[in-house]
Amino acid sequence: MIIAGARKNPIPLVKNAVLEMGGVPELRMGIQKDGPVITDNGNFVLDTKFDSIENPYELEIELNTIPGVLENGIFAGITDKVIVGKQSGIEVIESGIVIDVNEEQ
Repeated sequence: MIIAGARKNPIPLVKNAVLEMGGVPELRMGIQKDGPVITDNGNFVLDTKFDSIENPYELEIELNTIPGVLENGIFAGITDKVIVGKQSGIEVIESGIVIDVNEEQ
């Protein structure tokens, strides 16, 4: 999430910093509305794709230290299990092990 209302538009600064880290940032655009998504607090959301994340703890800290970044969605060390919904079905990741739930059925 990128803070809005700053004296200078922080979006280009954040995008450039994320690009230097190997991410591909994209400002989240609204659906059935003009312009970007704006949170309840008036901030912007910058979705970023990384090909791989070698050290999520380090990346989380690096992202949060970029001026203008309020939060990120990495949440390193908070859980042992992640459930991902995809078009192809459900994927469960437990402590680095990927389990394709759809193949077990």
